[in-house]
Amino acid sequence: VGFSMLITILLLTVIDSQVLLLCASIGALCSFLYSLFRKNLRQALYLPFISFAVLLSCLLFYTADLSYKNAVEFTQNTHTVRAVLKQTPYFSTENNRYYCEAKILTVNGQKINSTLKLSLKDSYELNADDEILFDAFIYKTGASVKSIENYYKSDRLYLGCYNLQNLKVTRSNYKGYYYYTEKV
Repeated sequence: VGFSMLITILLLTVIDSQVLLLCASIGALCSFLYSLFRKNLRQALYLPFISFAVLLSCLLFYTADLSYKNAVEFTQNTHTVRAVLKQTPYFSTENNRYYCEAKILTVNGQKINSTLKLSLKDSYELNADDEILFDAFIYKTGASVKSIENYYKSDRLYLGCYNLQNLKVTRSNYKGYYYYTEKV
């Protein structure tokens, strides 16, 4: 079961085709239903389990791909973003900028489920769990190199932004999940 899921996700990742995803899903569903009606296959258990594992893998891959496509539609423009910081900004000596990750709540008032990599000129004394509202240019992380893009995809870090304008910070009195995970 584990190997069938691994092979399915590996093939879907390498080939990156919606047609393959649809064919694998339909084939797995047909195979699963067929195995339920055949007594000898149902008693052997391997075909129903493998078919179900392949179907589950296709479903997981589809939802992850859909989440990515919904987030990436906001790239290459300036948008109004509301987000919660996942970490306190850290300084990078390579380019003299501060970086941090933030969980996006809304982009232009529309909810999306993604994380954003912020590039800041100053730390603005931000802390984890602070809510921020700003206008910024949003880009797709790792767009120029496929291996870097896949790295960011594995962390669900699809978007990045720089040139923040009209930054409004709501300091969090509540010390929540992001604050305490950073302190560990």
